[in-house]
Amino acid sequence: MAIGLALAACRQAKRVRFYRAAKLVDDLVVARKDLRLSRFTAPFVKLDLLVLDELGFIPIDQEGSQLLFQLISDLYERVSITVTSNL
Repeated sequence: MAIGLALAACRQAKRVRFYRAAKLVDDLVVARKDLRLSRFTAPFVKLDLLVLDELGFIPIDQEGSQLLFQLISDLYERVSITVTSNL
């Protein structure tokens, strides 16, 4: 269903990004360690829709959870977010 929503948004020329949750967390952690977190997260604010897939499928450590929470908080009320989980 999330992929269908994302495809429909793309057909309407919306800016959409699809991320597996674990991959996004890994990328956030690496960006933070490389001191480029704000540069990495800046393009997310320009999205119309962010699809986070498989949240909860792979355990996320405390640092990753905090970074993901911060990103979602930054996007709140600015970017639509769809989250999928098999749990």
